[in-house]
Amino acid sequence: MGDDEVWFAPPEYVILWKLEFFREGGGDKHLRDIRGMLLVSPESIDRTLLDRASAELGLGAQWRQAQSG
Repeated sequence: MGDDEVWFAPPEYVILWKLEFFREGGGDKHLRDIRGMLLVSPESIDRTLLDRASAELGLGAQWRQAQSG
């Protein structure tokens, strides 16, 4: 198939971006997406990393909200 490369973003990266989009626009879709990711793949998501990164990025409130639903 050639030398094509495919890159997938880690789920933590996607969650942080969705938290940022939620903060900026407030759309509940992002929270639903995050909750779905946490429900479907809880063992593959590093919550400790997300706790730390969300706090560093000023997204702690949004991260807590995403986990509370």
